[in-house]
Amino acid sequence: MATSKKRHLAEKTMNNFQSDLSSEDELLGGLSSITIDSSDEELPAERHWQSGRFTPVITEFRGEPGIRSTILRGRKTPFDYFQLFFDENTMQHIVDETNRYYSQNPAGERQHMSNWYDVTSMEIHTFLAITMLTGLINKNRIQDYWSTDPLLSTPIFSQYFTRNRYQDILHYLHFSNNEDISDNNPLEKIKPIIDGLKKKFSNCVNPTQNLCIDESLMLWKGRLAFKQYIRSKRHRFGIKSFELVDCETKFILDFIVYTDSNTECQITSELGLSGSIVLEMMRRYLNKGHHLYVDNWYTSPTLFELLHRNKTGACATVRKNRKGLPPLTTKLKRGESQYSHTNILLALKWQDKREVHMLSTIHSTAYANSDKVDHLTGEEIEKPVCILDYAKNMGGIDHVDMQMSFSECIRKSVKWCKKVFFHLLDMAVYNAFVVYKLQNHLSPHLSDFRLDLIREILTKFGSQRSITIGRPPARPPSLRLTARHFPALIPQTTQLEQPRRRCVVCSSRDLRRVTQYMCPDCDVPLCIVDCFKDYHTKTNY
Repeated sequence: MATSKKRHLAEKTMNNFQSDLSSEDELLGGLSSITIDSSDEELPAERHWQSGRFTPVITEFRGEPGIRSTILRGRKTPFDYFQLFFDENTMQHIVDETNRYYSQNPAGERQHMSNWYDVTSMEIHTFLAITMLTGLINKNRIQDYWSTDPLLSTPIFSQYFTRNRYQDILHYLHFSNNEDISDNNPLEKIKPIIDGLKKKFSNCVNPTQNLCIDESLMLWKGRLAFKQYIRSKRHRFGIKSFELVDCETKFILDFIVYTDSNTECQITSELGLSGSIVLEMMRRYLNKGHHLYVDNWYTSPTLFELLHRNKTGACATVRKNRKGLPPLTTKLKRGESQYSHTNILLALKWQDKREVHMLSTIHSTAYANSDKVDHLTGEEIEKPVCILDYAKNMGGIDHVDMQMSFSECIRKSVKWCKKVFFHLLDMAVYNAFVVYKLQNHLSPHLSDFRLDLIREILTKFGSQRSITIGRPPARPPSLRLTARHFPALIPQTTQLEQPRRRCVVCSSRDLRRVTQYMCPDCDVPLCIVDCFKDYHTKTNY
């Protein structure tokens, strides 16, 4: 059971809310049309709780689960499914804003800054693939991926980027025009990516009947006005988001990043923030017979009555002191239950190791076998059906977080918006993996899918990058010892007529020596005496 969580959230009026209404939204007339009508016969002014047998009124599910056929035309490979969420328009937007950000903030005297040239769509594709690869090959520092130390060396990274070029792109990576950013919404710097993914997620899959809403926490310990502390989460400190997940497929249907009083959600006064979050995320799935599972922070009789009125069932744990609940004060023995109900709601208290309080509009008071055996008596353990269904369906968000944690590419960053972007990238890869798996009826591991996706991106875009910037493709590492190599002077730059760089052979021996010579084929600086020969004749120089 989900335990009680400590939350201190200010329930203030939210502003700056904008959303694209789908056809389902228009049918409902938007969120503003969903109001609590005390005159409705299903919502009496005062709830009459009673004991006795309870039979829930369940709306027949009228959804059409599955991937929407219009998005599957010609999609076969992992990259095709990745482009469902990171398409050419999104990539071009990142290219334009990254180049614009450099023009607004030129390099100046930044240390290790190479000669900047504008990034291209192909280079951004390669950059994201290399970044995703860092999630599968864990190292402590970014520069370690370009290390020539035999214990750390991973040649694939240097084949597509020099260390300085990768760090330059990472430094200037940007997602919106600084001149258009206002102070009203703290998510303005990442808002174009968030809005695009939210729309694409919701338009990709028609969910099955059971849905769940819970919180996810992305680690962040730096200074941030809306940083949260959630004791029950793995990271505890970070940026919180609310996620709506299909319980069966584990597809992320929608998400809202929590930013305190600026959270993009329209508040309904009768429901407060928690209930308004539920309505905002469920708006396009109402009146279809879905069953929603949430934890005790969201649960209230008013919210469940409103969902029932809009032909949506709900089941959740509930705090025993929640306003509107009946008093269930009987002291119970382990395995016993007490309940009360209205014509819509069932409130149940069940005694396990501790009291468990449930609220449901889709369950009766029936018990079912839990497939567990009491080790003292040897008898099968039975539990209320609502508790078994809740335990079965409520773990969707935790499952998503667990899967993403195995290969997530987010790294420590000074700027929180970049870390949020890489978290969104992981979410997009995960959703692409789910759609790929559903469409092809396969059961691959997420890490294998990421590896195939990275390989495909590097094959499509990595080899073309060197052509676009006027450099020959990098030689495979094996040719270092077999091909013919000739020394040359390091090309002069706009700032230096006789530039010098650190010799890679001397550096591997912990010697700091600079040279004006290099091997143009290997693109490495080398001392002309001894080092040039050692580099091209010795495996371990």
